[in-house]
Amino acid sequence: MESACPLLWNHFCSSVTSTVMPCCRVDQRNDLKQWENSSIQDGIHSNNHVDTRNLMRKGIRPQVCNVCYKKEDMGMSSSRLNYLQIYQDIDYSKEPEIVLTADVKFNNTCNLACRMCGPFSSSLIASLLKDIPQQDRIHDVPIIKYDHKEKEKLEYCKKLIKKGLKEFKTTGGEPFYQKYFIKLIDWCIDNNYNKDLIIKITTNGINLDTKTINKLITFKECHLNISIDGYKNVYEYIRFPGKWSDIDTNLKNLIKHSSKTFTINISTLLNIYNLFDIPNIESYLKSIGYNKKLIVECFIKPYETSELNVKNLPSNIIEHAIERNTHKRILSYLESVKTLNKDDTKIQELRRKTKIYDSLRNQNYKVLDSNIQGLFV
Repeated sequence: MESACPLLWNHFCSSVTSTVMPCCRVDQRNDLKQWENSSIQDGIHSNNHVDTRNLMRKGIRPQVCNVCYKKEDMGMSSSRLNYLQIYQDIDYSKEPEIVLTADVKFNNTCNLACRMCGPFSSSLIASLLKDIPQQDRIHDVPIIKYDHKEKEKLEYCKKLIKKGLKEFKTTGGEPFYQKYFIKLIDWCIDNNYNKDLIIKITTNGINLDTKTINKLITFKECHLNISIDGYKNVYEYIRFPGKWSDIDTNLKNLIKHSSKTFTINISTLLNIYNLFDIPNIESYLKSIGYNKKLIVECFIKPYETSELNVKNLPSNIIEHAIERNTHKRILSYLESVKTLNKDDTKIQELRRKTKIYDSLRNQNYKVLDSNIQGLFV
């Protein structure tokens, strides 16, 4: 079972487009293919799930799970390897009977238009870029209208919870701007399911007021993953139109409420814009009493070939970044990519598109580190 992943046996996942898939980590642009026709009501018993489990039983790597396999081939840890440690009692020879965890994105409603994100996950980006030609957008993202099937997702989530779901996760969009997610939270509380349910929420943290926090702390456990991708001006440049003062206030408030059952984790997505700003984030978090390690994701999913991937940088800039950073995961990734053959067109395109976005948002790349500024001159 060298290729097996526990999530194919115990996890339900539905994307913002309502596509049912093995997990949120799959490359949705390249590896889903026939999964796009999966039904929410079939859950983890769809033909695609069955076929994928059978491949894993034979020791074959299903293409849909390539994201994890590629990390492992580079000598890095992967979500698959992590879940193998968490779920050690699965009988892979049998078909699953119960869903233990779910990851559901209700829609793409979001209050931010982060530069490394796309209309797939942000309604605000879709609005801002609607008059910008696709070839001028970062990642060359198309703007497509989807049937998010929020009501169907809501009812199916209730069904899973009634049957004993142990853990519910959501991202977005921005969950706290999505009415169907709020409806699910309120339904759990009103029907006393919150006492036995663990919830995990990835959020930008802008709309986490005290009223919302008071709801969340009633659950068996609540684990918040707050995404920040820069410090002060760099944060505002990347996570437009977010204001640093808002996230600063909310983070300090959240940390005051943290406990064993209400945890706060801070994460960032490594990209060219923030490569040299990671140490500033780490220093800030330490200054406000956050004592955990910053979580860093080095792969820009689902945009593996993104212009913003730091692997596209010239080797001398990557060397400077190695000197400036101390985060082990970043250093490992930089070491693995610094000698790769560079595609100069990626930086040329990033230079061109950065200036388009700057003009559209009335921003200026000169708030970035001088090593990065030089790319756009």
